[in-house]
Amino acid sequence: MTIDIKVYSDYVCPFCFIAKKTFNEAIKNKDVKVEWMPFELRPSSAPPIYPEQMKELFDQAVKPLAKKLNVNIKLPEMSPHPRTPIIHEGFLYAKDHSKGIEFNELIYKVFWEEEKNIGDISVLKEIAKQVGLDVNDFEYALKTHKYQEELETYLNKASEDEIRAIPTFVIGDQKLQGVQTKETFEKLLLLDEGTKIEPQHDENCNIDGCN
Repeated sequence: MTIDIKVYSDYVCPFCFIAKKTFNEAIKNKDVKVEWMPFELRPSSAPPIYPEQMKELFDQAVKPLAKKLNVNIKLPEMSPHPRTPIIHEGFLYAKDHSKGIEFNELIYKVFWEEEKNIGDISVLKEIAKQVGLDVNDFEYALKTHKYQEELETYLNKASEDEIRAIPTFVIGDQKLQGVQTKETFEKLLLLDEGTKIEPQHDENCNIDGCN
């Protein structure tokens, strides 16, 4: 039986990037249907993220956890870090053209490994090209905000589901918040519906910061 999984995340959340690796390893060759759910970590009402503000957290919490889970990650030096509505709109375009997973993977990679400004449309266009999308149509969709209304629907859904921090994984009737090990995900996928499991980590980010 196929297991439906919803993953709430945002591209500028370091713990979302770390968690994605262990999650992908756990679901490999499993009968699952994953839906990536956009979440805006820094809406217009919240202050932007500056790398100098994140450095202490990055050195003390992000890097040790990434090392433990064998994840390559750097703190992007662009200041401030980009807000993500336009990036989520790009993802929704890619998803609409059956390239959502590939687009998602590259967005995280170029930001947290290559330190590229994913808020720059030229960077997004290059990613669109790499995953095989029509670059001109992709750019037009972003500039006209074709997917803005759909994005707002997703963000409203996150609010309705009481998602306050990311990453959050909704598997069956259980909601896991924060970075989890591959083993935790695997155990959860094997449990009967209604059975609860204790998370192994709770590192997450919310609009007030990361912890």
